[in-house]
Amino acid sequence: MKKKLVKGICLMVFGLGLVLMTMAPALADQIVVCQSCTSAPGGDPNIITDPSSFNMFIEGNGKVDVAPTLIIIATYNAGAQPTVTVNGGAGLSLAGLGTLGLGANGAALTAPPSNDVMDVLGLTGGGSLNFGNLSDADVAHGLVAPTSFTLYAFQFDGPITSFPSLTVGVTGAVSGSFVFGYACQSTPEDTTCDHGDVSQSVMTNGGLINGVSTPEPGSLLLLGMSLAGIGVWMWRKQRNVQG
Repeated sequence: MKKKLVKGICLMVFGLGLVLMTMAPALADQIVVCQSCTSAPGGDPNIITDPSSFNMFIEGNGKVDVAPTLIIIATYNAGAQPTVTVNGGAGLSLAGLGTLGLGANGAALTAPPSNDVMDVLGLTGGGSLNFGNLSDADVAHGLVAPTSFTLYAFQFDGPITSFPSLTVGVTGAVSGSFVFGYACQSTPEDTTCDHGDVSQSVMTNGGLINGVSTPEPGSLLLLGMSLAGIGVWMWRKQRNVQG
């Protein structure tokens, strides 16, 4: 009886091993976003002081990503849609729905902290890009805690590789905004991007735009008063001409 039990367990273990051998490995390489580094600095996140030109590449075991690549911008306090370029080319378009499983190419990220960037966009993610972590990173770098982020997913019709790979430029995103990457990995055994075979940015290697001027409430008030004064002056001038 014991021999049969042992034999049965051995067969189960052997069968499970065969199943695992037929499954493609989960590569899960990381996409690094940084200002001028050649390897991941692990800055949690890495500070982007010049968003017009910074690096994006992958690090890990696979390093075989296929087109397209998604570049995700989380704009601070629901900012307007920015412009994103790669390698000095034309501005990228928002990614098509369904690309790599994308469910939305523009969406709001708000509290509670369980809301995650990748989840909101319909992508498979690791969970570190939640609202709480993004907010904490902003505050840690001297910014006012955000009330929300607006997510925009742009599509680059090319692969991302190990360094050197992509030179990305972002305009129109103020300090407190984040930049993340997302791509699909393929192997000779699996070219369908399942089994978790994706490359993605996490908080430790994402990019945080900081150093870009953000209008303060007082500055906006002064600007508004100045514009109003100019309007009154022009109205009075026009009235005098008509009189």
